[in-house]
Amino acid sequence: MLSWRTPAISGTIGGSSLARAKSALAVPVPRRLQSSQAVESPGTRRLEWRLDGRKLPPWRTKRRDYEPFSPSAVILERLYARESRMTREQWELFRDIASKRSTRLPVMTAQMLLRQEEASLRTSLSGLLTDDDGSETDSNWDKRLEILAHTGITEQHLQHWVWILQGKTADERVQRFLSGDTYKPMFLLFIMIHKAHTIFDRQLFVSLLDYVSTTYCQDRSQAAEPQRVYRSLSSRHNMTPAHFIEMLDRLVNQALRLCPEALVTIAEVVTCYLETKPVSPNSHDNGYSAQCRVFNRALFTFSRAANLRPLANTRYNWEAQKHLLAFSNSLKRPLIINESGYRAIQGVMVGREKSEDEAKVAIRSAKSWPPYREAWDGVDEQRRLEDDLSRAVKTGISAREAGYPDSELDRALGTLGGAVLGDGPTVQTRSTSFRARSGRRAAENVYKTWAAQVRATRNSQEAWAAFRRPPREGIRPSAWVYEEMFAKLFAYEVDDPASAVPGNAKEVMPVYQPGNLSEFEKWRLQPPTVAELYDHMLDSGVKPVGQVLRMLVANAESEGEVLRYLQDSPYQDFAAVVQERDRSCPPNEANFFQVEGLYRSVPRTVFGAYISFLCKMQRKVYSGHSYADHADSPVDNSYLRRALAVVSVRLRPELPEGRTYKPPWYDILRTMVMARTHGALVTVARGQVELFLNVFKWVRKHTGMDAMLLEIMCLSTGRVMAANFTKAANPPVVRPEAVYAAREERWWARHDAAGEEGRKTLASAWVESMAAFEEMQKPGSGIGGFHVYIYVRVLGMYGAVHEMVVVMRWVLARLEEGDQFNGGIEDGTSNHAYLLRAFGFAEAYGNECGRVDEVASIKARRRLLVEEGYPFTLGEMSKSDEEDVEFVMAIAEGWGKYAEDDVDGKIPW
Repeated sequence: MLSWRTPAISGTIGGSSLARAKSALAVPVPRRLQSSQAVESPGTRRLEWRLDGRKLPPWRTKRRDYEPFSPSAVILERLYARESRMTREQWELFRDIASKRSTRLPVMTAQMLLRQEEASLRTSLSGLLTDDDGSETDSNWDKRLEILAHTGITEQHLQHWVWILQGKTADERVQRFLSGDTYKPMFLLFIMIHKAHTIFDRQLFVSLLDYVSTTYCQDRSQAAEPQRVYRSLSSRHNMTPAHFIEMLDRLVNQALRLCPEALVTIAEVVTCYLETKPVSPNSHDNGYSAQCRVFNRALFTFSRAANLRPLANTRYNWEAQKHLLAFSNSLKRPLIINESGYRAIQGVMVGREKSEDEAKVAIRSAKSWPPYREAWDGVDEQRRLEDDLSRAVKTGISAREAGYPDSELDRALGTLGGAVLGDGPTVQTRSTSFRARSGRRAAENVYKTWAAQVRATRNSQEAWAAFRRPPREGIRPSAWVYEEMFAKLFAYEVDDPASAVPGNAKEVMPVYQPGNLSEFEKWRLQPPTVAELYDHMLDSGVKPVGQVLRMLVANAESEGEVLRYLQDSPYQDFAAVVQERDRSCPPNEANFFQVEGLYRSVPRTVFGAYISFLCKMQRKVYSGHSYADHADSPVDNSYLRRALAVVSVRLRPELPEGRTYKPPWYDILRTMVMARTHGALVTVARGQVELFLNVFKWVRKHTGMDAMLLEIMCLSTGRVMAANFTKAANPPVVRPEAVYAAREERWWARHDAAGEEGRKTLASAWVESMAAFEEMQKPGSGIGGFHVYIYVRVLGMYGAVHEMVVVMRWVLARLEEGDQFNGGIEDGTSNHAYLLRAFGFAEAYGNECGRVDEVASIKARRRLLVEEGYPFTLGEMSKSDEEDVEFVMAIAEGWGKYAEDDVDGKIPW
């Protein structure tokens, strides 16, 4: 009998029942099957990690002791298949690894793990793990242990490694891995840092980096490890450049998902390895070529974009690359940068924020296409053409000077950088790096150049002009080119064109029409509509796939449009379930894997776009709902229920995708509270705030905490508190929490307040906000001035002055230690502006509450930072800031009255 576990998520969605909400988020986690007969049919679920371990050369696969698959990947698959239904493909892998009679450490460890599991619950694997004669003593196993003993590996080593692998979570396994001095082989380290082994604790990951540096990269003059009698136990000698490159790739994957700040630490590990790595006696150049190989591979690896806020975290990519380049320049014989190394540096330069000079060049461009430089004053007249080149373009020039010819990918990067040799100028546009085609498909890179030309424009009219001018005569646009054109058509116009810098954001600049153009010319230059461009794409023989399909689905205005896009794409099975309005979700035990296969038939980006569309439709329902002063009248939540049910099927926590792909959860959490009207959030006990809190805790537990979840939590809590203790204007405004109401108009001044259930829900929101911020205080969390500001406002709404002072002291301590708070110490950035607002808000709020001495100490420490050169001088508070402090204090006053009514102490302080 299969068992099903449902996450502890409670609450209601509008007028729906609690059972309905739980069924929408039910995540099936059946027990491990006890027999090889009761397994899923082939093809029901794709093997997650498949055989993606270290690829073996053909000559090794022919040897008897080396399997054509990676035993480490099988071990990792086993860790996450213990409590879920196994597919036949998985079971065959486990049978293969159990039947091997190899002395390889991963095989022996996997069999030891299976032996211990079989001791508690026997399956048909037991017969494969022992001798064929069925004797109690396994002579073959003992012989293999004797062979390993000659290399220094004992059965106690295997038992310790199995104990590490038996940890319940990835964090627990890493913690066991770092404990003790027992020798750990490289395959075990590679399992710990595999992309499917999802680490959530940032401090634990930093400790793992320290272990790698100490074990494999310590200075030759120091004893990196005890003198080993056996060569096989020498970690430093076993770490070849090929192994190090594989380890570097996995460490960077973990860092880009967990904490991009750790890229700098990984760069330090790379330079330490390059300094201390043992030189092979067969090396003809004293290891110099191997150093260059690792160096350039590291430059390429550090060019990858972060999973969360890739452009904002580009600064860490550059810091890591800069550390490697500084190390190379410090050598007597600098390391050679190859073509991919230059390209990686240029790709990071394209994503960096514009410098002051680059911003001036972008602003001083004429509004025609192609843009040309305008001289505004004598200083502009004296500038040379070379002074207008961006850092990305100068990097490309350095590559050509080093002897590497331009490729189509280099031309695409140059286009995004603002200039290509021999072509007209473009708009310097921030962008993440992209991969090039190679081999037989290398000719397709010309479409990358064309797509870059469309992207490096200021508005849809300029993009349309670039779209109609192919880089080579006779070629038709591909899906990449259509993707960039659709992006320009879907983009919003900037709010303040006078202060906006072209190429800095996804928003487009307004279209400039010279006064001497005829109406026919204006009509000729006008870009097509989305529907016209879509028909043009289909007529050209290009199907909506990949990012084009993602963009179309996410920006669709109706389910009919989504259905049309999916039916024109190769994903017909997914189109069928969308046409049925997701009636099969949540599935039952009998058809779960069939339904899961349908939702897994599309790429995860398209799946995320579909969830984003459902949330957008739900927001439209909320905005069209009639405004209620103090009643949470029933609202249609069908789109939100569908989104919850669909996400729970595909993004299950036992799958790597379910633990790492979080944008669908962001959309759902934003919709649940922040999309509701002011009046709909007044009576929190009858609303969906409780459900929001439970979903938030579930997502935090299974996917880990990050800066985006903290932001959603604080903003949602602020919305609910403002709705319950102030009265919005009628009709509602866009941001009701910013509307200040007179005392007699506040909700808490009335007698029909939310009651005890409402108090408990509001108190739970406070507790969750504090727990989330406490977790994000760990190094490498990525929080900035904006997160500090919104959290301080939440503390102010609850009247938590003491906690507010503690937070500001923590911020000062981080600043005194040199922490940049994600660019918060750089004048002119949004994080810096919000950090200043946080200081101003906390000091004004503290003075109003009588904490004069504590506020004075904060001001004194802040002045010391200013004397050291930090831009933290606060000006006079604006009228809006003063009103915001008064507004928050009014909410705190209302919450204080609720707290006084709670005589039984039921609110968790």
